[in-house]
Amino acid sequence: MSKLYPKCKNLSSIYMSASGQILPCCDVSLTKWNHTKVEKWDLKNNDIDSILTDITQWADLAEQGKATLFNNCSSVCGKPTQVYKNSPNTHLELSTRCTLQCPKCPRTAGLKNGLELIVEDLSLEYAKQIISRTDNPLINICGSLGDPIFNKNLTEIVKYIEYHNKQFILSTAAPGRSLKWWKEFYNSFNTRAHYIRFGLDGLEDTAHLYRIGTSFNNIFSAMKLGVELKKNIQWQVIPFKFNEHQIETIKQICNDTGIEFFMRKSNRWDENDPLEPVNPNYKFESRKNKGKK
Repeated sequence: MSKLYPKCKNLSSIYMSASGQILPCCDVSLTKWNHTKVEKWDLKNNDIDSILTDITQWADLAEQGKATLFNNCSSVCGKPTQVYKNSPNTHLELSTRCTLQCPKCPRTAGLKNGLELIVEDLSLEYAKQIISRTDNPLINICGSLGDPIFNKNLTEIVKYIEYHNKQFILSTAAPGRSLKWWKEFYNSFNTRAHYIRFGLDGLEDTAHLYRIGTSFNNIFSAMKLGVELKKNIQWQVIPFKFNEHQIETIKQICNDTGIEFFMRKSNRWDENDPLEPVNPNYKFESRKNKGKK
């Protein structure tokens, strides 16, 4: 019998793809580079209340060993992530569009392995349904297959989140939006409870080495503008071998500019990976390495 973490039963990690597919969490959204599809949990085929009720019932049965689990359930369920520490959140995948080609991203790797990627954006209608129907206080706007800033309805979506007195964290790494666009976006929400988390893995001479296609100056300017407009801005850094010597400098820049430093340690390393940092403090302690000296 598999013991499932209660997050599925209380819908505290619910995920919605850009197409309107709802799943218990984002960890099960891809299987061998194919989208996980559960027809009865797709908003094209069923209403939101029926889907959420059915996911709760599935979790009850799965905990009793009476329902089929997803491939990733046994390996990830119940383990707090370094990002949310088990905080109840509703994860919205707003778009499958992205201008970057990060080598270890599920999008980039999936395309190389035959993933059939449909370019699409989550509709405002579907976003409103899940935001209003879940009790989770946090809306996680983060892309596994795309960057949320390319959804044309992003401004209306964050306004709707505020209307329902919920907090959002928006994670983005792609350049391509002007400072004028960022100013309009920042001015679309009022409270300081929200966070905009920018993925920028290094300084001007290194940030592009993993996030292929990025623009340090474009993203850093958007971050500084957010601080000027009194928004909570985070500089997310994934430590790599090529940027680990710059971590302390980035921390100092954050301290000087009013940006919050946020380190996210990767767990996507291959054996003898040339990108993996040397400093053990910058490494994610995976299950296979746990306990090793």
